[in-house]
Amino acid sequence: MSHAQGSKGPSTANDDGIPAPSGAATLIDTDYVVGQDNIRGRYLVNLDIHGTVFIVSALSALLFVVLALALHNEVEPLFKAVRDWLTQNLAWFFIGSANIFVLLCLGLIVSPLG
Repeated sequence: MSHAQGSKGPSTANDDGIPAPSGAATLIDTDYVVGQDNIRGRYLVNLDIHGTVFIVSALSALLFVVLALALHNEVEPLFKAVRDWLTQNLAWFFIGSANIFVLLCLGLIVSPLG
């Protein structure tokens, strides 16, 4: 009995590493391959990126930087207020995160993984 027909055995990974569903499932077989729309090393560097996602996120970041630089006097009070609020209210989180990171590194050093 195949996984698509609802076998009760443990789910195992397919050739592409995607685990088979556990329980009854109606699978739709398509020719789509995960990552087929990605841009792979066609340009200067050898990257594997999804073109649409990369373009939208890169343009968003670029727009933010350009607007922050162009409207420096207007955004300075906002950025200062955000920085002040973060340092007054979340300093404990920063220090706690740093301590956890140091403890994790020390744990890795003395463990067999280190």
